[in-house]
Amino acid sequence: MTKRRISPWLILGAILLFGLCMRVAYLAELLDAPDFRVPLRDAAFHDYWARGIAFGEWSPPADDPDPRIREVPFLRPPGYSYFLAGVYAVSGGDYLAARIAQMLLGLLNAVLAYLLGRAVFNRAVGFILATFCAGYWTLIYFEGELQAPVLTVTLGLTLLLSLSHWRCKPTGWRALIAGLALGALALTRANVLAFIPVAMLWIVWLARGPGLRRHALAHAGLLMLGTLLAVAPVTIRNAVVSGDFVPISVNGEINLLIGNNAQSTATSVTIPDLEAWTGTNRWGFFLYDEIVRGLSRQEGRQLSYAEAGDYFSRQALDYIRTHPGRTARRWLERAVLFWGPAEVSSNKTIALEKSNSPLLRVQPGFPVVLTTALFGLSFLLLGDRWLPRRFPARNRAAAPAADRPMLLLIGLFILTYFVSFLPFIAAARFRAPLLPLVSLFGAYGLYRAIQIARARMWGPLAIAGLLAAALFALSSRPLVAHESDPAWWHTERATALSRGGDPAAAERELLRALEANPGFVDARAKLAGVLTQLGRHEEALGHYDELLRHRPDRADLREQRAATLVTMGAGRRALGELRALTREHPNLFGPHYHLGRALLQLGDYRGAKQALRRAVAIDPGQSHAHVYLGIALASQGDLQGALPHYRRATELDPDSPESLFNLGVALQELGQRAEAAATFRRTLEIDPGFERARRQLEALEAERSPR
Repeated sequence: MTKRRISPWLILGAILLFGLCMRVAYLAELLDAPDFRVPLRDAAFHDYWARGIAFGEWSPPADDPDPRIREVPFLRPPGYSYFLAGVYAVSGGDYLAARIAQMLLGLLNAVLAYLLGRAVFNRAVGFILATFCAGYWTLIYFEGELQAPVLTVTLGLTLLLSLSHWRCKPTGWRALIAGLALGALALTRANVLAFIPVAMLWIVWLARGPGLRRHALAHAGLLMLGTLLAVAPVTIRNAVVSGDFVPISVNGEINLLIGNNAQSTATSVTIPDLEAWTGTNRWGFFLYDEIVRGLSRQEGRQLSYAEAGDYFSRQALDYIRTHPGRTARRWLERAVLFWGPAEVSSNKTIALEKSNSPLLRVQPGFPVVLTTALFGLSFLLLGDRWLPRRFPARNRAAAPAADRPMLLLIGLFILTYFVSFLPFIAAARFRAPLLPLVSLFGAYGLYRAIQIARARMWGPLAIAGLLAAALFALSSRPLVAHESDPAWWHTERATALSRGGDPAAAERELLRALEANPGFVDARAKLAGVLTQLGRHEEALGHYDELLRHRPDRADLREQRAATLVTMGAGRRALGELRALTREHPNLFGPHYHLGRALLQLGDYRGAKQALRRAVAIDPGQSHAHVYLGIALASQGDLQGALPHYRRATELDPDSPESLFNLGVALQELGQRAEAAATFRRTLEIDPGFERARRQLEALEAERSPR
């Protein structure tokens, strides 16, 4: 009897079921993560941008300025944010739906990986690669983050599959489709544009004959055309809103400066003069507009985003040219970290996220991935030469046919992508999109080892085992040290808890952070802010005083201390510091805003109005500044002047009961009672316990009821 062969699609279905179970288990863990519904850093920027696209909600998170996304060139490649916006539009902005969509995309990536492995080697290699993509922890982890790696994996696999299809049947349409895939990938990760000439040369190289060379040149041109067609709408949009030529986004230049200045290291994010430009040393893309404004003040003229980018590039290139030795060492360190055993932190402490996950912690780290890849590459380079020639089972362990031109292309893609990151910083999230491609070689190595074991070639298998052990020892050795910081991990969790409305839990996390590192400035500063949230103002002031004894240069800490005094009703004690800050940083929002609040407390409505007008002029997107300016104007009897600011505050933050209440009071005093009543009702819908709004509404309804 002949054995029935199992359908390949049934095997793939079983692999996908395994991947689904892994993702369901991890998603159950994620639901309790502090930042699941309160994203931070780049994830917060993606979330803000996507919600703006999907729903027109352009109110930035608390404490972040308006980045003016609609009015400036794209700050980051827009591909991922538009993908996330599409998910939000369908799901109503649900954070769980976003993770589910990304995990489904991760399962699709397993299918694409199978197709690539089958095309380059055979089905068995495809199954092994699909299993890796279905279950490997790094891929699953990033599917749970509001970050781009999962989409980058999808588009990268799509690009290479489209080039594989072109190789099987070279046509112009297939070359054009490959170019469109490359352009789409560039809209998610712009540095892959460096792969364009590589792919074009590969196409030309494959066409050996004179007649084919002409077609190959045309196909290479079509690949370039497809890329340009995909990118062109973004370039046109940037030109329309800003008048500048920005092909995709402006982040490349400032990231180049971050990676190449006197303070930068292989992993650090430092920007020279950041505090002078913005009043804070906290970098994030919400600050980019403030950076450009600060740089414009420094240069004495208003700079466009393109001109600011030129400045950042010049500064970085000047440093590279004048410090070639330091630059080379730094880039070498990044290269070693990129392929090293550590999960380099960026945005989040990924190594501690893994070790604190019951599901992820049991999985092997990157050294196993690199070991299997090098193992498979060794098999490819050696072929069958190292197997015993007279061994009866040699034919059963023979290497399968491999599409070597495609292997060359994949290797060139990995190399181009890797090299493109050396001028910037090392981070685990940058190498994550390469994992399926690197693991293609590992899948081949495992397949060959299984072949040899099934053929019972124990001698060669033992040699292969020794090779794997040596490669693992090499891959596991950290040539450049990188330690994950538990203090930072606890501090980030605390930030999400605080913003999510749980300051008590945030305090506990911050105490753990300070236990791990008592000198961690950010943890102590955030603890002071959390204590202010909890109403423990004197304790907060104690922490600020302790910090300023060691860091009197930190204008942001001085401002936060003064803001705490204003919050506790001690505006007079804050006046001197706030006035000093407005003199030192005349174009920063915070000092003027808090000075206006302090003067309101003291009844100096004229001074408060001036300070708050200045704050609103600096950053017109802050709703609370409009509220306080309205209060200052109304206190001077200028209700007509106050009304537009109250309206603007409710436009910026439609769900703020305080803004709505002040608007309602102004409308009531101006005699617009019907609109005032509707405003008070809306206030109570948002906050049913807002008693002042309830009393005002009852008074209005009593006036309207017949006597």
